[in-house]
Amino acid sequence: MWTDPANRDAAQALTSAGLILDSTPVLMAADLAAMDLAATAAPSQPIHLEDLGRINDIAYDHPPQFARVLTGPPPPGTHATGIHRGASAPP
Repeated sequence: MWTDPANRDAAQALTSAGLILDSTPVLMAADLAAMDLAATAAPSQPIHLEDLGRINDIAYDHPPQFARVLTGPPPPGTHATGIHRGASAPP
């Protein structure tokens, strides 16, 4: 279960439910306006959760696991976007 590491109430609720806190990863997001992107980068576009899972699996050198469980478009209110650069992006 991922939660905001600063949200102690969520951590306590999860601990009370029997889960064990084993890490406090940093948020995997960025303010696009604050990033130094090359002028040739394509604008961000909506991305399916399966693609985000595939990226996460590759980034952490995991076997395909997130891509299997994250499927379809993001739920309403979720703004998942990606920027394609280079020829190695999935079709």
